[in-house]
Amino acid sequence: MRLQLNELVDPLAARVLYSRSAEGIHARFDISGVPRVDPLLAGKPIDDVPSIVMRLCGLCPITHHLAGIRALDALYGMSVAPAAQRVRQLLHHASVLDVLAPRVAAIYGDREQARSIKQLAKRVCAAAGLEGHFPFVAVPGGVTEQAASAFAHCDARSLLDAVAWAHGVFGALQLTTAPTLYDGVNVTVANESGDYDPLGDYLRADDELIPVADVPVKIRETYPFDSAPRPEIFVGGSWRTYRVGPAARYPHRDALSAQVESIMDSLAAISQILSTHIPSELVNVHADTYAAESPCSTPDAHGQDQRIHTVGTGAVDGPRGLLLHTYEVEGSVLSRCRILSPTAQNETWLAQMLSEALESGGDLETAIRAADPCLPCTAAPLGGMTIITEEN
Repeated sequence: MRLQLNELVDPLAARVLYSRSAEGIHARFDISGVPRVDPLLAGKPIDDVPSIVMRLCGLCPITHHLAGIRALDALYGMSVAPAAQRVRQLLHHASVLDVLAPRVAAIYGDREQARSIKQLAKRVCAAAGLEGHFPFVAVPGGVTEQAASAFAHCDARSLLDAVAWAHGVFGALQLTTAPTLYDGVNVTVANESGDYDPLGDYLRADDELIPVADVPVKIRETYPFDSAPRPEIFVGGSWRTYRVGPAARYPHRDALSAQVESIMDSLAAISQILSTHIPSELVNVHADTYAAESPCSTPDAHGQDQRIHTVGTGAVDGPRGLLLHTYEVEGSVLSRCRILSPTAQNETWLAQMLSEALESGGDLETAIRAADPCLPCTAAPLGGMTIITEEN
């Protein structure tokens, strides 16, 4: 079979679809380029699913890796050893430097600085045990011995100096504080006290705390398994639209300032983790220090391993916002899953911003960058995004 392509494909293109009615303009961002992978996973061995997903969605592999392993933590009923949690946290914050920080620096700062920040991100990733693009760092209940060794023997002092330099780069950006108005709920990941924790066990929906384990019944899709599912969260006795990501964490700031704040938070977290780092010459790595604190599974009467739970959800507040992996299992096989990306969860918010921009003659590119969908268009230089508007 011979396939002939007679159309140029612009990787920096963004499509905005809109319609008109008596109430005004109704626009939405075309996210059909971010297809749902959920249906492809049924029948796969459950332990293989996180690895499969991060390869199918290669733009944010670290966040998918951590969310998938956290879902396995929940299925196995495992708590994570504190030493392993620090390595996971380091990997997460490295992903913010890798995915978000270079784009913000390149667009609003200096492209040479952006390249240096990308290099720093790779060094921090390596300190958390990541080699190459796809991570194999976390395992149910802990991290690999290789990751533990990489962290124990990293050059923390040199990394701290580089992180301090990056902190100065983003601290020097001229930012505004005008909020990006939104009439829905702001959702972030938190700890049991409600404080932001990108690897926490709760969702903070405005002032309400929701255990991550309750996500299957607290978040529903208006259009189930569509590429734009329009999810809603049950808060205050009713179903509400919501947004995720830096703007949800800092609703008092504009979207760019919120992204910079998120980067600064990750730099501070990396500094904190590395500042308490034990020098390599004083440490002997013991694998059990980085392993699970509870048994992985329990044998049945025939000696076969059984999962403790049949449903498990993993949540990570990644560079673009909340990523949710929910796995349902039968034995050791995935029977059903739901993966909600930040792009899908922010689609309603982005539609609101685009509609307002088209009504007022505002800037569509600013709205798209605020929601930061996981598409190549967001890598375009400022003003270089090709925006195609289509009336339907």
